[in-house]
Amino acid sequence: MLRAPARRGGRAVTLRGLARPWRLRFLAWRRRRARRAQGPPRPGRGLTGGAALLALFGCAALIGLEGWHIWSDRRVKLRAVEVSATNLARSLMQHTEDSFELTDIVLLDLAERLANDGTGAIARERLHQLLAGHALGLASGANFFVYDAQGHWVASSLSDLPREISVVDRDYFRHHRDIPGSGRYLGLPVLSHWRNLWIVTLTRRLQNADGSFAGVILASIDSESLSRNFARFELGAGSAIGLLRADGILLARHPFDPRLTGSSFAHAELFRHRLPRADSGAFEQFSPIDQVARITAFQRGERLPLVMTVSVGREAALELWKREAVWRLGVAGLLSTLLALLGLRLVGQAGQRQEAERRLSEREAEFRLLAENSSDLVARVGANGCFRYVSPASQRLFGAAPEALAGSAVMEQVHPGDLAMVTAAIEPLRLGLVEELRVSHRLRHGGGEVWIEAALRATRDAATGAIGGTIVVMRDVTARKAEERQLEALARTDGLTGIANRRGFDEALAREWRRCAREALPVSLLLLDVDRFKLYNDHYGHQQGDATLRAVAQALAAQARRPGDLTARYGGEEMVLLLAGSEAPEALLLAGRARAAIQALAIPHEKSPPFGVVTVSIGVATAWPQPEAEGVPGPEALVAAADGALYVAKRQGRNRVETTETVPPAPPPPPALPDEAARLAVLRRYEAAGIGPADVDLDRITALAARCFGTPTAVVSLVGQDRQDFVSRVGLDCDGTPRADSFCAHTIAGEGATFTVPNAAADWRFAGNPLVTGALHLRFYAAAPLISPEGGQRLGALCIIDSQPRPPLTPAQERLLAAFAALVVDHMEERRKLAAV
Repeated sequence: MLRAPARRGGRAVTLRGLARPWRLRFLAWRRRRARRAQGPPRPGRGLTGGAALLALFGCAALIGLEGWHIWSDRRVKLRAVEVSATNLARSLMQHTEDSFELTDIVLLDLAERLANDGTGAIARERLHQLLAGHALGLASGANFFVYDAQGHWVASSLSDLPREISVVDRDYFRHHRDIPGSGRYLGLPVLSHWRNLWIVTLTRRLQNADGSFAGVILASIDSESLSRNFARFELGAGSAIGLLRADGILLARHPFDPRLTGSSFAHAELFRHRLPRADSGAFEQFSPIDQVARITAFQRGERLPLVMTVSVGREAALELWKREAVWRLGVAGLLSTLLALLGLRLVGQAGQRQEAERRLSEREAEFRLLAENSSDLVARVGANGCFRYVSPASQRLFGAAPEALAGSAVMEQVHPGDLAMVTAAIEPLRLGLVEELRVSHRLRHGGGEVWIEAALRATRDAATGAIGGTIVVMRDVTARKAEERQLEALARTDGLTGIANRRGFDEALAREWRRCAREALPVSLLLLDVDRFKLYNDHYGHQQGDATLRAVAQALAAQARRPGDLTARYGGEEMVLLLAGSEAPEALLLAGRARAAIQALAIPHEKSPPFGVVTVSIGVATAWPQPEAEGVPGPEALVAAADGALYVAKRQGRNRVETTETVPPAPPPPPALPDEAARLAVLRRYEAAGIGPADVDLDRITALAARCFGTPTAVVSLVGQDRQDFVSRVGLDCDGTPRADSFCAHTIAGEGATFTVPNAAADWRFAGNPLVTGALHLRFYAAAPLISPEGGQRLGALCIIDSQPRPPLTPAQERLLAAFAALVVDHMEERRKLAAV
């Protein structure tokens, strides 16, 4: 049955018309949901609620933080009061002890006077005046009394003291009467018999010549006067200063209350808990006198059994803090309100943040596009050391797809031989010490390896700042590494002969020396020199000379048959054969074969009689390396020994093999001088003129030479018949050496303006010298001779010395050293002329 349409507000309303608004709302909801799925969300009501919560949290955090700071300031304020009170207690105690000490000095003086003058009528009058004078002279306001053995006063600083008063009942009188030999005694506070005032007593015993008790000498200090002295310090309301005996008896207190004087506070916390553990300190307590909360500082006396207390009322100490706390909490409330208002603005900022996130997403997409199309591998590594993202270039570098590497540990891809090096290299990045670094290493690639150069940069968490991972960019440098290895090989190869060069030999010798030291193996060395090669070059030309050197090198290399053997060109026409693990007999056998093989080449050499062909002289040395230590010969000593043997071979006629039995070689004696007698005669004239140590001007020249050349040691040496004497020295303790050990003896035997030894340990003339192998550890030596201006005799040398090898001097340095030597000679000549006058 059909019904008539209902009417609403004068209009007909059908069922379809009623459903239309709900349908439109549903469609609008569907569209909003689709937009949210396609793009970034729009700010809504949730953001408003989040902003409000954030604002409330910020307000609470600000007020809580300020409250914590205020409470911390309270603790700081109380601590400052404790420190001030402790310092005041210490100062007051020192002042009080000083006053008592001065009073005690007066007592000692009076006791001595009484022992000398006695207590007769005349002595009593003089004693009365003396006591009165002492009482006026002391700032403490003390009065002095002398009592006889029956407790009656004999003399005092006061004139109106009743004579019938007896002190036999006082504790100080009983103390001195009953304890012979007692010193000063700080007695209990007593109420004065005639002034009705509380006094503090300081007493000493009087005794007869036989040691029997003769009475007491007393100094009385008004307790109220002590309190008035304490009143000078304004500590605020509720504060107090007290002076007590060590047993807890109150002697004086400010504010003064006569009812408290003499009371015992041994039961208080100060005496029960604090003083047994420390001589000074501070603590909070409710006063045992009036139950007021106070901060109490205490100080035990060092010279007297006293305790000083300074108590500051806690309420007075915190009054300023309370006013500041109210003001700071008001400011914090205002800032909290501002923070709440700022939180409302977060709703508007949220939309901008979402827009920034959308742009960031677009940039990330662009980054992925670049990374996935780059020939370099780009990877993101998490804080756990595992891949989180790997670009497609992983197929070429790792031989694996990005999906296979995701989640795997990065270090699993590093070649095992480089694992330790890579771990150590990336440790600073992992610890946050650096933000980025570069490292080259090998990767495992199937059954082979790939060299890469990796650039790493740490990523940090935006909120915490902690390292959250690493961005890694890897580049294949396998081809470059191969080229570098070829260049390194070329750098260690002699371009003329094709064998190793000096650099390659030095590295191999150091490496094999360390290995043989570990494995307790010998090292042998053949040092070869082509006989009269300069004459060969001059006669046959340098091209033929180069060809001869190549032929000699190949003949020598043919003797190196083991993997560890190395043939190298040492320099010029000198070549070496390093035999690691070979003992002396085997090295001599190989040297003989090499010499014969080179002679068998039959290369004509007219300038080398009597053989007429190219020959070589060979020096052989063998050493058993030891672990590196002070005084232990190193590989340079082996070279020096072989060089020394080569020198002997050339002196013995060439075309032969010589060896040495010691490494380092025994040093040869210095060359003999043809004019030795005349030289020594001139030297004696200078010595007679007083040339010697403690010459200030000569020491200045020596020190200046050491500074100019940057050496730790410089000496002026005069070489005598059997000994060299150091007449001036810097950085050296000894005053001379035997002439046989003298480097300067070689200097004066030469003809040049200077004499230099860059590395004495590698020079066969000096490698075994005690100055090289001993504590001096001499390595570098350079000297200019001291030449007499009359006959030109070489008397000694100015030397600069270092314990480290150095390059030879430049021509400019040689001229400078010779100039210093000339200054030394001028000074010596001036001293000689003055002595002659």
